Amino acid sequence: HGEIKKKAAPGLPPPPPPRVPAAQTETARRPRRRAAERKPALPKTGVCIRDGAEIGFDILKPYCDKCFRSWNRYKNREYQEALCHSCGRRWPTDMDRPLCWDCRRTHGGALAAQGRGLIKPEDAICIRDGEAIQFNLSKSYCDKCFRSWNRYKNRAYVESLCHICESHGPATIDSPICVRCYLNVQHLAFVQEALGDGYVPWVSEEWAWIFGDDDDGLPWQ
Repeated sequence: HGEIKKKAAPGLPPPPPPRVPAAQTETARRPRRRAAERKPALPKTGVCIRDGAEIGFDILKPYCDKCFRSWNRYKNREYQEALCHSCGRRWPTDMDRPLCWDCRRTHGGALAAQGRGLIKPEDAICIRDGEAIQFNLSKSYCDKCFRSWNRYKNRAYVESLCHICESHGPATIDSPICVRCYLNVQHLAFVQEALGDGYVPWVSEEWAWIFGDDDDGLPWQ
């Protein structure tokens, strides 16, 4: 029952030590960065959202110098421009929403990972009755309205208000913000963290006005 140890024959070198599998070596034990943990690359260049001039990609500075001087006279952050800062396609953009629908979804995770869009909304409202509540995308009802919603727990029930900007919906418990707020890069990191890359705001033709008159390539088409 005792373990039998093999002895080396006299005059011969001792047997080599047992081989350690590669998976157990010090090198193999070093943690490797998973592909998902690496910071996704962002475009090096973009376009001015007003005149299409090529500039460095920066969602917080989507104008060329000339157009920024013009914009800076009035500082209207909601003044509608014509181009996406990333791909250059025609799309209703502005200072806070310089990306088209597709580029927002493509670059959203990378921008949030790099700390872009760090202005957390201070106040929010209940998506049913408009009562002022704390900003929380997973708790978009006030206590009274949540008790009412909780009786049936219908996650597809359509409410009337955006949780952030107070614009008229549609909104649901799983889609509490309008598309304009989803595209707003000022809140991007917080929206991305709470809702994830796969989040799709409620969009219907009835609410097409939020994109302006340009219907080229809108997300419901």
